[in-house]
Amino acid sequence: MTWLSRPSRALPLAAVLLVGVVLAAILPTLRARGLGAGEAIVSVHGRARVTRAGGAVESVVARTRLHPGDGLKVEAGSADLELAHGVHYQALAARGDDRATQLQMAVIPTLQAGRLLVTASDGARVVSGGTAVALAGAGAMHVRRSLATEVGVYAGQAQVDSAGVGATVPALRSIEVAALGQVPRQPRPLRYSPSDGWDRQFLSEAIGIDRELRSILAGFRASGGDPDRAAQGMRGALPDPPSAATLRGYLAARQDDDGKLVGTAIAGLGQGGTFASRWQQVFSFRDDGALWGLVALDRGVSSDRLTGAIGRGLDVTQFAFANTGPLQLAGGPLGAGGLGAVAAAG
Repeated sequence: MTWLSRPSRALPLAAVLLVGVVLAAILPTLRARGLGAGEAIVSVHGRARVTRAGGAVESVVARTRLHPGDGLKVEAGSADLELAHGVHYQALAARGDDRATQLQMAVIPTLQAGRLLVTASDGARVVSGGTAVALAGAGAMHVRRSLATEVGVYAGQAQVDSAGVGATVPALRSIEVAALGQVPRQPRPLRYSPSDGWDRQFLSEAIGIDRELRSILAGFRASGGDPDRAAQGMRGALPDPPSAATLRGYLAARQDDDGKLVGTAIAGLGQGGTFASRWQQVFSFRDDGALWGLVALDRGVSSDRLTGAIGRGLDVTQFAFANTGPLQLAGGPLGAGGLGAVAAAG
């Protein structure tokens, strides 16, 4: 008997394992394809209450399927919802000033209270307080419903329509609809916090930049450094720097020392347009209330490039304190007149 004709006891087990692997890979897709309009698979991490369209109430601690007309309230922890067409929601229990998230399923689900994270690969819609919110294409946003409806966009772009009054909310911006039809003309910079899980998920780069800049700027102020000289000194680190005279004119128009130092770096390193247009965009966003980390993220400037350019400027700046040698900051040694020394002063 050859090995081809020998019976094998391992074959059925291998086949079972193979089927298990294949099913594990395709089940999420099959579930999504099996979801109709207004339906969702909800996975609860804590406890939620589901009120069925017919009036029955269920306590859910694991998974269940929601149908049009069903209501969901997250009582503890969080809940992840998988909808058709690659749309995902995350809903949270009450915390701080936010009430427990309550959601009514429909072809376009309604957020009745709390906060909802929406991510999508090809668009998503939700209604809150009569205001329709549509995430265009791939992106992520959070929607908060309390006395007003707040929409904050992490990635992509959202369209808001409240009683026929519309607005576009680009990435890293937010808008608050105080009442039906009362839509602000312009969105504002997105507010964020290192303690917020969604902010950490989508804005970790901005949060990290803010943390580094706090140390650098505190030391710079304590050292008595000259921001105009530091800004001029970083020109050598910029890919297409303005002339010294041109930059001097821009700096003269700013009264904030932090802005001269950080704003020059971001405008010089930012993507697209001329230095003049980037300068205007940087300070327009900053003057609207954006934190520096968000400004850098908006202009496509990474933490390493930003601190590198600032370090170049500080290397030519005279400080009031004496330095004893290179110190460490942001992953590497810097010259005695650079970021390490400034951080020591702070």
